[in-house]
This record gives sequence, structure tokens and C-alpha cells, in this order.
Amino acid sequence: MRRRRRVIALAVAAVVMAGTASVASAPPAAAAVTVGDVVVTPATVGLENGFTRLVIDVSLQSTEPLDDMLSNGTMGGGEAYTVLLRRADDPSWLQDAEIAGASTGWTTLTRVSGSATDGVWRGTATAAPGHTGIWRVTTFGTVTTEAVDLSDRDITVTIGDLEAGPPWVVRPVFGTPIKIVTGQETWRPQARVTDRADGSPISAVWTGWAPSGSTLLQPWYPAGTSFRQADAAGYITLPPESVTPDSFPPNIHVFGRYASRGYAWQGGTILTPYVKWQANSRFAVSGRTVTVTGNAWPAPSVYAAPNRNVHLQQLVNGTWVTVATGTVRETGRYTVTWTGPAGRVTLRVYKPGGSFTPGGVTRSEGTKLASTTLVLT
Repeated sequence: MRRRRRVIALAVAAVVMAGTASVASAPPAAAAVTVGDVVVTPATVGLENGFTRLVIDVSLQSTEPLDDMLSNGTMGGGEAYTVLLRRADDPSWLQDAEIAGASTGWTTLTRVSGSATDGVWRGTATAAPGHTGIWRVTTFGTVTTEAVDLSDRDITVTIGDLEAGPPWVVRPVFGTPIKIVTGQETWRPQARVTDRADGSPISAVWTGWAPSGSTLLQPWYPAGTSFRQADAAGYITLPPESVTPDSFPPNIHVFGRYASRGYAWQGGTILTPYVKWQANSRFAVSGRTVTVTGNAWPAPSVYAAPNRNVHLQQLVNGTWVTVATGTVRETGRYTVTWTGPAGRVTLRVYKPGGSFTPGGVTRSEGTKLASTTLVLT
């Protein structure tokens, strides 16, 4: 399996993975706050299944008394971060089409020493296996103070085993590619959960989630939470849905049991249709100039399958060589023109597949049309 090239946080989630999450905008500051020392202490003692407890101590000086408990209000159906962490690495453990957390942080801080105008506030957060990586403290902000940029301080913390990654991996099962013509076709989303080390199946519990949802995904859930479960071979199969849904494509997130405390987020993936390009071609010759016209499906106006290129290829010494390239227009029509050498040539049209994102989250399979032999004069 080809590793790397990956998708980091194509989904939006607050506590687990917020590709667009940030510290919520604060109203005009009621107090001028200076952020002093910021110390992050990861601790894994007594925690199972890859959980990491993150303790942060923030020294604050303010012109006005601050609350004993600081928060940053709510955002997107969940609490916003008072101190924000963003991923600072490009994880080597990521496999194709995996989602890795892109941001996390501390939602509340409580004063543990000093005074309301000059003290230390502490926060505790829990990172799950899916947060494995290197993280940087980037922002501090509350509902009553302006946000303070901390990114230039280079405060970093390492979570989990950077080489091994989370113990499980969940990836799409593409199956047979779908031929799309009208956009009314359906497909059946499917994913599979396996052990990252040996590829054995994992019958993990899971939940589906979309960025348009009002409830934000969490890195852990309490015992007794209702989940669905992958089958004995690790497969997760969703009901059929339209190839052109009205909302975001389904996200699958898997969780491991965290003893009596509940479930830990292990990772996720995004499911999109695996599309089969179709095409036809018509050749016209004028002297040594060949013009190829035709249609390719799905037309981009119907379904935005990746890679609009269409290649005209010539058979040279037993090898197909691309001699000209065109582009599929919104209507699905294409035109490719090539001026070749005089004599007999064997040509074909090749419509390649491709992927919108590194790692193949949105994937298409190409098609090669039958060859034709022409005489150029």
C-alpha cells in the first residue's frame, strides 16, 4: 500500500479536528491582558489506549480583575477554545484518505494561584490517539478579552508515538467505480477499520458526522454512549446515497474503548464516490493535422470528477505516448488538436482518472478508447 499523502482535517470539528476552528471572536476588551509564561505539561501516567492529559498553566496580568474561571464562549454548537493548539507537523504515519486532527485546545482555565489581576490560570484537556503528533500553542482569548497571538513563542507539545501513529486506521473501501451520466445515480459508502501494525480487522465502534452538523465531534465519549459498530471483518457500510448529495460527504470516525471512562477517538476518513470516466471520440484529418472531438462523462456541470484532461496518444515502438492534451469543458465536450509527421499513425484517446486531494479522497478511474490508424499527408 502506498503510504503518505494525506488529508488533514477535511472535516470541521472542534475538539477532535477543526480544520477551520479558531478562538471565537471576542467583543471589545473589558480589560487589557498580558500573557506571561505559558507551560504545557503532557502526562500519560494512568491513562489507557493512548489518551494524553494536557495540563496548561498560563500566567496573566490584567488591568481589571479577571474571573476565576475563564472561557471563550461557544462556537458551532460547542465550547470554543480559550487556548488553541494547532498541528505543527506533517504526520509520517498517515495513510491515504485518513483524517488527522488539525486543532484542539483548552476550553476553560481556572485560577490556581495569585490574584484576579496577576495570577496563574490552569486548564486540563484530554487528547485522543487520533491527535498523535506535534502541536503548537497559537492563541489565547476569552469572551471578555481580545485574542492574543502566541504562535511566535514556539510553545510545542508532542502527543503519542510519532512513528507508530494511532493503533487503528480507517480508510475508504472504493470497490467498483460508478458510472455517472445524469447525476441521479446512487452509491453505497463503505469504510474499513484495521490494525495499523498488522492490517488485521477491527470491529470498532463508530459514528458518522458531517461538518454541517450542529453537534461537534469530541475526542472522547462517556461509557454508555450509543455507537454503531463495524462488522467482524472491520467493514462499515452506510445506506445508499446520491452521488450528488445536498450536504457534505459522510465522515466516519472510529473510537476505542477507554476502560470505564468511555471511548477514545482513534481516527477518521471521508467517503466519496469512486467514479469511472466514460468517453467517445471522433477523428478528423486535414493534411497532417488531426482534430479529435467527443464527450466525456460525467460532464463537470453534472459531477466534478477530478482531472479534466484528455490525452491524444500515439503508438510509438509499442508504447503509447501522449502527443496532445485537451480539457473537458463544463458540458462534457472536448477538443484535442495535433499536427503529426506525414505517414501512417496509430492513435487513441485516453481520459485519465485522478484525485482532487492528496491521498485519493475523491477518486476517479480513467478510460482508454479503442485505437484508430490514420494516414497523414
